[in-house]
Amino acid sequence: MAGFLLNQVAAVFRERTAEAIAQQGVHPRQLGLLFLLRDTGTYSQQQLGESLGMDRTTTMQLVSALEAEGLVVRDDDPADRRAYRLRLTARGREVTARVAAATADVERQVFAGLKASERQLLKTLLRRVLESGAQTG
Repeated sequence: MAGFLLNQVAAVFRERTAEAIAQQGVHPRQLGLLFLLRDTGTYSQQQLGESLGMDRTTTMQLVSALEAEGLVVRDDDPADRRAYRLRLTARGREVTARVAAATADVERQVFAGLKASERQLLKTLLRRVLESGAQTG
């Protein structure tokens, strides 16, 4: 039953998030890349894919689309001539800030029936599930 409920909530999040960020030209699958680059400043393409659990091809496609939109730039990695370091452009930082605000609004709407402390507890519990049980099995 918990799995069914989580899936239902996730479906609501996916649908509302896609609607909220569409006007920014961002696809929901690109959110993780944008947020990681926002939080870290720079990442190798390989590290980005590994952090998000994506294969190389998917990572490359998502990065290429963000690059085509002028949101991300690939710089040569000074430590490895075969690799790239990715970073947000100024436009990418602006779009990411707007997308972050839109996704925060979605979260507030979906969790409107919960108190702030309950929302925080739910997030804490979900992180624990991901860090422990979801990894082992």
